[in-house]
Amino acid sequence: MVIPMPSVAVAAYPSDKAMRYRNIFFALSILISAAAAVQMFVMKEIMNGFMMGLIGVCGFYCLRDQSVDMQCLMSWGIICFINGILEVVKFIDRVVHLPPGVEVFSTDNGFESNFIMVILILGMISMLVVSILAYNVYSDQDLFGSGGDDSSRWGGPRQSPRNSSYGAVQNFGGGTLGSSPAAPAQSQNFQPFQGKGNVLGA
Repeated sequence: MVIPMPSVAVAAYPSDKAMRYRNIFFALSILISAAAAVQMFVMKEIMNGFMMGLIGVCGFYCLRDQSVDMQCLMSWGIICFINGILEVVKFIDRVVHLPPGVEVFSTDNGFESNFIMVILILGMISMLVVSILAYNVYSDQDLFGSGGDDSSRWGGPRQSPRNSSYGAVQNFGGGTLGSSPAAPAQSQNFQPFQGKGNVLGA
């Protein structure tokens, strides 16, 4: 399935807020991976568990090298948002179709069943939290990094080269709008060539 989305412009290096959230993202990736393992090996939902496992691996990839990959983080947040909503819908469908007298959490279910439900709910919530935090990081950063303008990043405000030949106003001739362009005005110091040329063949 292809979802048409515009390109996301992010900074080339992680912002301060992204680095503060790094440990939280790491913990959420662990919960997502645990929920994927429960779906695959306990509930035997291979496809759903495999997809959730890929999302967990993507989270660890974003946090590699003791840093945060900003471009990967934005994509991870979008995937977690979509899959998190789908997991909520599947969980509601699972609860609605429970047999009569069976509850989601109950002492009659046993510790294992209650623990499985807790892991599934935490994995579902973790994906939604990842999407919220990723959007928070994206809204906080700009194209030049974590806050501020490019003047603080490059040692001072950018100044136009007013004294250079490229920034100065030059006279490219007279004329008015709609008329034929006039020849460029000659400088007052211009002097025509006054020497004598050599005639070929003389």
